[in-house]
Amino acid sequence: MKLLELKDISKQYGTMYANDKISLQMEKGEIRALLGENGAGKTTLVKMICGLSKPTEGEIFWKGKKVDFHNPSEARKCGISMVHQHFMLADELTVLENITLGISHIGAVPDYRKIKEKVTRLMDSVGLSVPLNLKVGDLSIGFKQRAEIVRALYNGTELLILDEPTAVLTPQEIKNLLEVLRTLKEQGCSIILISHKLNEIMEICDSVSILRDGRLIQTLAISSTDTNELARLMVGREVNMKLEKAVAEKGKRLLKIENLTVKDDFGTRKVKKLNLEIAEGEIVGVAGVEGNGQKELADCLFGVRKPEEGHVYFEEEDITFYSARQRRNIGIGRVPEDRQKTGLIMGFSVNENLNSESYMQRPYSKGGMLNPGKMMEFSHEMIKRFGIKVMDAREAVDALSGGNQQKVILARELCFSPKLLIIVNPTRGMDVGASEYIYQKIFELKKQGSAVLLISTELDEILTLSDRVEVIFDGNMIGSTEATGDQIWEIGRLMAGIKPEAKE
Repeated sequence: MKLLELKDISKQYGTMYANDKISLQMEKGEIRALLGENGAGKTTLVKMICGLSKPTEGEIFWKGKKVDFHNPSEARKCGISMVHQHFMLADELTVLENITLGISHIGAVPDYRKIKEKVTRLMDSVGLSVPLNLKVGDLSIGFKQRAEIVRALYNGTELLILDEPTAVLTPQEIKNLLEVLRTLKEQGCSIILISHKLNEIMEICDSVSILRDGRLIQTLAISSTDTNELARLMVGREVNMKLEKAVAEKGKRLLKIENLTVKDDFGTRKVKKLNLEIAEGEIVGVAGVEGNGQKELADCLFGVRKPEEGHVYFEEEDITFYSARQRRNIGIGRVPEDRQKTGLIMGFSVNENLNSESYMQRPYSKGGMLNPGKMMEFSHEMIKRFGIKVMDAREAVDALSGGNQQKVILARELCFSPKLLIIVNPTRGMDVGASEYIYQKIFELKKQGSAVLLISTELDEILTLSDRVEVIFDGNMIGSTEATGDQIWEIGRLMAGIKPEAKE
């Protein structure tokens, strides 16, 4: 049975088409991947399907009938739910309250005891643990993602749209989630999966539709294609899917973390007497499930959170209480985990964001006076070098796709060739072409003798880039291993808190 049909769907913003006459169909019980570069129009398209946006042109049919959703609530009542890459949750409400938002059948006075029992059973079946009584604003990014998934499944959906759902999960959790998706498919649920993880697409999906520059390039059966063809169709060129690790001579110790203890905003110790060393020309990956102290560790190393105890040394100098600006001035670059809250100044232009760390230096300013021409010249160079898709550097950074927002941050940080780059989830939500470019830039830093501390929930990313992997659990490094594909399950066990000597 034809469940969803799009006929010549277009979405226009000014003179730009985010989607241009896209037509596609989905059957009941089908898992369809939606693939494309950052800014290709994937999220714009699914927002029109779930009622968050209205098409400029074209028609949407649901179960053979034309629909015109004015909001997501109307779409949910029809059986369409979406898990967004940037979360659509109310920070001041608990997870349980968020799960029930917009669901009319629960009544004016919800029976939260029964709802909690049902949600708990659902979470157990999915393999995701979310603290239901905590406010969403107090959760890490990983737990927010899980709350979104549980909320969508609880809603009773016939079409589930997932935007990068596995970005913050361990290999075991990813395997569990894929099993859940298979079960939903067997029950007749259709799924649209936006993902840049081509291996996952090949494993779980029945078909794939590829978008490029807002247009539908092709729809293929998964059985008739492979990852190399998908990457080529998506980017429009051949993509090197297996980058060789950069070779660089390991130099002197650059960073030393000694007995570092850091509290979160609520006074809970999240980093507990942590020790770590990194040398010049070395990439160290920190793997772990979100919420095990990565955020607090990164904040402390960035200079935006003070430690309770311990020391941080850079080139043998104690920088424990250096500010973020002082750290940048001595050669420490940073890419935070949340690009919108802490990486960019939302509401400001791309030009202003690209110059936000260099505007006080020559030639961009002199005697306290800005040089707008030099700033714009720099922005145009960065936009070209990093392939940032934007019509004009004066455009607000808010209008960019998530991946292109990430490119703005990376361009700003990598342009000054830091001695140490501390980077958190550098390619989350980015396509294979953009990821390949970012990896090359990180390898270039390594070849120059710089060190990189990579904190990531993407194990493939850590294994691709790192010389060694340190696994963080409950605020401390629980184990260290070589960065090879053979170690992925060992790393996954460590991420779950199971030490090497433990037996199943």
